[in-house]
Amino acid sequence: MFRASQGLPESSDNPDVEVKHNYVLQATFDLMEWPEAKTLNEQTENITWVMKFFTSETIALIKDTDKEDREKALKLSWETAEPGRAEKAAKSRQRYLI
Repeated sequence: MFRASQGLPESSDNPDVEVKHNYVLQATFDLMEWPEAKTLNEQTENITWVMKFFTSETIALIKDTDKEDREKALKLSWETAEPGRAEKAAKSRQRYLI
């Protein structure tokens, strides 16, 4: 799947205003169509992405950590509501692994 920002205005109604855009490019593999992509194997070991940018502006490539941030906030809210929960969970996990 590939998604990009589209339909952004190219100009402003006000000629004195400079139009700036933030573009989002997102690409993922559909694991339903290619379940082998979950692990490193002969088919996935040499996958690379090549991106070319032509711009006079500054470009920043960043990892979207929104999902991880929400999970951390959820776990923190559990710990706040029930102090010691994380420690009990870690001990329970250790018992399970043994």
